[in-house]
Amino acid sequence: MNTLQEVKRRGRPPTRRILTPAENKGMQQEVKDNKQMMTETATTYQPFKSLPIQESKIKRIEKTLKEGQQDSLNEYDKNELEKEKRELKEWLQKHMVPKTHIGLQPQKGGVQDNEFRKAASFMSNNEMSGEFQLKAERYKYVCRELGHNEDSNLENIRPETL
Repeated sequence: MNTLQEVKRRGRPPTRRILTPAENKGMQQEVKDNKQMMTETATTYQPFKSLPIQESKIKRIEKTLKEGQQDSLNEYDKNELEKEKRELKEWLQKHMVPKTHIGLQPQKGGVQDNEFRKAASFMSNNEMSGEFQLKAERYKYVCRELGHNEDSNLENIRPETL
């Protein structure tokens, strides 16, 4: 397992992915459905060749579920992650187009809107950059590791105005 210090030292995102609540729910439902299918198949169509295939599929999904859960953090690591989350949030907000500029139209009455052009240029130079994408990925990972799944959506941290 990668510790927080190892991840910072290597300077790259963690290799392990923490699952979102929706992914957890979907995988648990898939395991439940496969187990139900195996039960129905075993009672109705004995012997059945795909039962071992179903069992291996269930084991693979359960392994992914286990690996995708957040770790239990000690206080030091938790405080470090909280600090990193705040720093990343501030950086991301500085490089995001505000909510007031999201719904702008390219033209108003046949005339090009300068605010739209500025917002589009700002977004292409900042939000679409590789650096922004890496920091956004790290921010989402930190939020999921801390259990703050609602914060991992970047639209929730988008600034209101400039």
